[in-house]
Order: sequence, then C-alpha cells, then structure tokens
Amino acid sequence: MMPSPGGAPMLRIGRYMVSVLDRLGYRASMRVIPNPTSQMGDLGDSGKRPQIGWFNWLQDYPTPSNFFDVLLSCRSFVPRSPSNLNAAEFCDRHIDAQAARASALRARDPAAAGELWSRVDRELADRAPWVPVYNLRTVTVLGPRVGNYKYHPFWNVLLDQLWVR
Repeated sequence: MMPSPGGAPMLRIGRYMVSVLDRLGYRASMRVIPNPTSQMGDLGDSGKRPQIGWFNWLQDYPTPSNFFDVLLSCRSFVPRSPSNLNAAEFCDRHIDAQAARASALRARDPAAAGELWSRVDRELADRAPWVPVYNLRTVTVLGPRVGNYKYHPFWNVLLDQLWVR
C-alpha cells in the first residue's frame, strides 16, 4: 500500500481491507511502502511477488486510453522492475488490439470508438485485473460572489478560471 499525503485515510482503508480479507478466510497483513523511489515501488515489481495492493490513479486526460495504455496493456508491463505501472501484470493481446483500434477510430468516428472502448471495458471488468475499492469524491463550496467555476477531474477547481466580485 502506498500512503496518501497525510497517511491516515489510506491507513484506515488498508486496515479495513485486511479485516475484510481475514473474514473471507485469507491470512492478510498490511505493509506500507513509505515514499517509494519509483512509480509504484514494490507493488509494481513482479520480482518482489506482491499478492495484492492498491494505488491511486486519477485520470488527467479524458480518454479511456489514459487508463488502459498506461496501466493494463501488454506494452505497459515491465517484468521485475520497480518502474512497472502495470501492477496487475495484465496482458491480453486481443484486448490490446481492440484498444489500438478504438484509439485509431477516435478522430474519424468517435461513436464507433466509444462502442469499441465499451467492449474493452466490459472485457476488462470480466477479467478483473483490478477490483475498485472506492471512488474519490470532491466537495466544492462556492459563494454567490464567485463566478465561472470550472471543475477538472484531476485538478478539481480550476482556480485560474474563477472570478470573485
């Protein structure tokens, strides 16, 4: 597990996950990876043989390839390397080919690309290389003097877009 800034929420979530796995009959324990020197540290290094773990990944560009290409493609798996981002060690050449076709279709036929990405998403969900634990929520409070509020899924409030009377 990689600690979040402030650590406490991730530690509580980690302890909860260990308790759930224990109740399901697994012998679970938690090890926090403090300040990994590379992207994912031991979690991404298949040579360390991690069995389960989690990390945060926020989409910084609004396209399905922002997740798939970087985190779940055959090309993204770098065996026995702490620089590996494909911690699931997931590789399916058929799904890779569909994702490549969907990316190529995006500019000339966005609807067809969307349909193909939906199929890729369903196949990934069926294969379950990841199990989502939670979705992050953000609360923004604005007053009546604030205008031109813009939300970005990665950066949250775009401060340079706001105006205040």
